[in-house]
Amino acid sequence: MSIVMIPDALYQQVASEAAEQGQSVEALFRAALERYLEDLADSRLIRDFETRRATGQVEFRSHEDVWAELEEQERRGELPD
Repeated sequence: MSIVMIPDALYQQVASEAAEQGQSVEALFRAALERYLEDLADSRLIRDFETRRATGQVEFRSHEDVWAELEEQERRGELPD
């Protein structure tokens, strides 16, 4: 277990919200930190995707084009049964 020091005013806000939600301060902090880390990871993925798109490393194709290609591969027997 680790201890995190936060300003009293922030702790009071969290304690009030935790009480309103019927959970412990620790549980609220843990959930908020998990959400923050998930959002950070999502932001990194989006930034990476946007970079790849800007440099032409990502190809966009319509559903119709993808289905047509799959049907052609199936017709040629290139897809597994």
